[in-house]
Amino acid sequence: MDKKDLAEEIREVEYKKKKKNKYKISSLSDEQVIINYITCSCCGKVSVNEEDMENIIKIAHNEEQFLVMSHFVESMRNEEYGIVDEDEDNYNEEEEYEDEEYEED
Repeated sequence: MDKKDLAEEIREVEYKKKKKNKYKISSLSDEQVIINYITCSCCGKVSVNEEDMENIIKIAHNEEQFLVMSHFVESMRNEEYGIVDEDEDNYNEEEEYEDEEYEED
């Protein structure tokens, strides 16, 4: 797949969702459309870096595969570097404190 084909598929998906109006999404460059698609709407974090994005585009067959692979690469990178989603429960058994027993006088 190439950027142009991927961007067109993403535009079609966005048009069908009616998430954005046609004028706005069609005025964006192919690269902007792709980057917006893999950018978190809450925090603005892009799922993958440019090199990974280029590689994923080459092997993806459609926009859905591109999105899935982008999230997979992001999760693998986060795991590799020990990054934990702040929304997840960060419970660590090693940090569990035992209740101290107090003797009554």
